[in-house]
Amino acid sequence: MGRRCMSESRWRYVVMVFLLSVFTVSPLLAADQPVKAWQQKVVIPTYLIDAPDPNPQFYFGGVSQGAQQRVYPYPLYDNLTTNKDDKAFNQLSKATWSAAWRSPGYFEMAQFATLHGVNDAAITYTASSLDSNTQNVRALALRAALLRHTGHDNQARAAVAALRSIDALDVRAISEQWLAGKDANDAAKLTDTLHIFPNTGLEIAADYMNAGLWSDGAAALTLLTDTASDASKVSPLAWYYLGYLAQKMNQPEKAKKDSPIAAKSTVDYVFPFQMEMITVLEVAMDANPSDARAPYYLGNLLYDWQPGRAVELWQRSASLNADFPAVYRNLALNDAHQYYESTSECSFVKVGDV
Repeated sequence: MGRRCMSESRWRYVVMVFLLSVFTVSPLLAADQPVKAWQQKVVIPTYLIDAPDPNPQFYFGGVSQGAQQRVYPYPLYDNLTTNKDDKAFNQLSKATWSAAWRSPGYFEMAQFATLHGVNDAAITYTASSLDSNTQNVRALALRAALLRHTGHDNQARAAVAALRSIDALDVRAISEQWLAGKDANDAAKLTDTLHIFPNTGLEIAADYMNAGLWSDGAAALTLLTDTASDASKVSPLAWYYLGYLAQKMNQPEKAKKDSPIAAKSTVDYVFPFQMEMITVLEVAMDANPSDARAPYYLGNLLYDWQPGRAVELWQRSASLNADFPAVYRNLALNDAHQYYESTSECSFVKVGDV
């Protein structure tokens, strides 16, 4: 009668501790391979920091000031220049230590490895990414592409099948299905998708571009342009991508052919939405300094974060005798916004007066 009974909550606690110990310790004891950690140096094209401003600007709520989010590798970038240089950074895969970031972390490492031509390491990174999240469609698509490029055709098709089982409508899956065999039916499916949803072509181009798979991105966009009833109706952003990818593949003549098409296309219903377009449009402006559309598009993309540079780009577009009214509208709206901000007066109302 004097024996004390363990409470139900206490029993639950003991059982939980036991289960946690089993599921966390057992895999470590059963592992065939030792745990490995490594450090490597990665070279990243990086915007350079300008000299310190003796009169730094006060915080006005802009994300570009770094108070709301960081831009790798800087804690803030209010004095960031537009000049790029290759910088080497020690990369210790710290993101993969967090369960929440393990899958995207390994995916980013796979992209870096592919970009630098280390395909075997990239394939391993995609496997690690998928170990943490089997539903990571971007990792599956990159894995399929890498296996295809390294001659593992059957494994590549298995990766595509896994991707399509998750999302049969994913444009990456449709693209990889076509690239794996260049089947006419697969080409028709991809063509229909790209024409009905043009932005998916830009997304494919960006994904392949980030991994340095220039020819794959160009192949998908070329399928879009070659099957268009009117090449001038294709988004000029697609033509800019094609020009950029041609330069990356050391095809200067093709780049000279594609970029001018973008420079002559209508600006109606065109608005860049990808960070990758920053580099693409910058390259386009360098290749064709007389193009009035590229700086206009880049200004639209940057205005939210870098309004000063955006206005400079619009002014450059206008100085090139832009034949479309939108750039002049943008400059006028910016001037009006600046005027009202400089002339507005704050009025204070006492609570009792209301």
